[in-house]
Amino acid sequence: MPALTLQWPAETLWHSIEPTWPGFSVEVLPQLDSTNSTLMERARDGYPQPVLLVAEQQKAGRGRMGKQWLSTQPVGGSLTFSLGLPLEDCDLSGLSLVVGCSLAHSLDPQHRHELRLKWPNDLWYRQRKLGGILVEVCMLGRQRFVVVGVGINISEPPPLPEVDPALPAPMQPAWMQELDPAATAPSVLGQIAQPLALALHQFGQHGFAPWVSRFQVRDALAGQEVWLSDGTQGRAVGVSASGALQVRTEYGLRDVLSDEVSVRPLARG
Repeated sequence: MPALTLQWPAETLWHSIEPTWPGFSVEVLPQLDSTNSTLMERARDGYPQPVLLVAEQQKAGRGRMGKQWLSTQPVGGSLTFSLGLPLEDCDLSGLSLVVGCSLAHSLDPQHRHELRLKWPNDLWYRQRKLGGILVEVCMLGRQRFVVVGVGINISEPPPLPEVDPALPAPMQPAWMQELDPAATAPSVLGQIAQPLALALHQFGQHGFAPWVSRFQVRDALAGQEVWLSDGTQGRAVGVSASGALQVRTEYGLRDVLSDEVSVRPLARG
C-alpha cells in the first residue's frame, strides 16, 4: 500500500474524541474502495469498535440511493471519511440531519457563508452541493453499529461530463476553498470530526428533537416548491420532530421519509 501523502491530525483527534467514545481509534489510509463499506464489513466480521476511518482517496465511494461518490481529484482535493459508532438504544430518525447540522456549524459557525442543508443528506453552498452524508446501520444480534460517511469537496472538482442538450445541465459542485482559500482536507477534518463525534453522542441520548430548530435555520428547501420522485409536487414547510420532511401538497400536509423518495426544488421559469 502506498504511503500517506498528507499530514493528518490523527493523534489530536484521538485525544479529543476518546473521552466521549471510550475505545475510540483513528485510522488514515492512502486508498480504499469505500470507508463506509470497510467499516460495515468490519462490523459484520465482529469488530464494531468506535472508529474514525479516513481515506485520502476512494475508488468506490457510495452516496444515498446507490449514487457514486468518488475521489477523482488529486489527493487532498476531497475529504472522505466515516465514523463508526455503537448507537444502540435510540431512534435513528433524523440522524443524517444532525450530522449535517454539526458539519455546517463547524464550517460556518457565524452563518457568514450561509451554508445550507438540503434534506436529507446534502451540504449546500450557494445552491450547489459542497458535501454529502451517507448513514448505514449494521445489526449484530441486539447490538447496532452505525456508520456515518461524509464526503466534502476541498478544491475545485473537474468539470462534470456533458449531458444530453435536451436535459437540464447539472450544477457544478461547490468546494471548501471557495469559502476558505487556505482549506485543506486535514484542516477541515480537524474542524469537524470532534464536534461531529460529540453531536452523535448527544443524539444517542436525546434523539433529533433538540436539533429541529438548528436544522430549520439552515434548511435549503424551506418555503420552496419541490418535486418528489413519486410525482408529487408541493411546498416544503420544514421538518417534523422525527426528521421527516414536511411537504404541503394539494391533498394536505405530507411527512416524507428519506427512504421513500428523492427531493429536488422545482426549476423556476
